[in-house]
Amino acid sequence: MEVVIITLLAFALLFIVCEMLMPGFGICGIIGVALLAIGAILTVLFIPFGGILVVFELLLVAAISLVCVKFLFRRQKSSKLILNGSLNLDKADIDDLSYLFGKTGVTTTALKPEGRAEFEGVSFEITSLNGLFVPPHKRVQVTSVVGTKILVKEVLPNSN
Repeated sequence: MEVVIITLLAFALLFIVCEMLMPGFGICGIIGVALLAIGAILTVLFIPFGGILVVFELLLVAAISLVCVKFLFRRQKSSKLILNGSLNLDKADIDDLSYLFGKTGVTTTALKPEGRAEFEGVSFEITSLNGLFVPPHKRVQVTSVVGTKILVKEVLPNSN
């Protein structure tokens, strides 16, 4: 019976350590705690002075768990899960759309008065000048850029 109890406790420890190293749904942790409980019950029932051994079993599992956690943080494995760096994007780089002034593009959606258009292969949210309706697939020209708001007017075809 001692072999069965030791095997249960070894597997319990294995599942608990597995749960610490690969956090997820918790199945490994649940199985580990269940095996630990079964091992503790069997220890109390079949081994003389089993209560004292259960206390030592729990202390052993706690000590091994703490060693695993310290070893995990020393090796910095968790740093692969957490972004330690930061993006050094300047706000002006993202919001400065003034380079679009005067450019011509094609609407990809109807402007009612807002919609989307492509300029040089990049899609932007735009607003038609004076709130006019502009159908999709029409050429538009940027008349002004205020912050991130792009105002456009429809480019009418030349009538010759």
